[in-house]
Amino acid sequence: DISIRELFDLAVKVVGAEAVVTVAAERVRPTGSEVIRLLSDPSVARELTGWEPTVSLEDGLRRTAEFVRSNLHRFKVSTYNI
Repeated sequence: DISIRELFDLAVKVVGAEAVVTVAAERVRPTGSEVIRLLSDPSVARELTGWEPTVSLEDGLRRTAEFVRSNLHRFKVSTYNI
């Protein structure tokens, strides 16, 4: 599993950007929450279809970033609030 923070850090590393996480206190999971972690489990896909990942998360993020950079003309970049 990977936390959202770890995913953020990996994405920042892959694209070579500098970014800071801003935490909104009202969105932090309460201490007494009954859900501690939400995890994805690909075992059902594996069992039903024989699917196995062939690309690592880091490589997939890198490939996605390269695609976006090469296809900026397909995106409405000027409309994003960055």
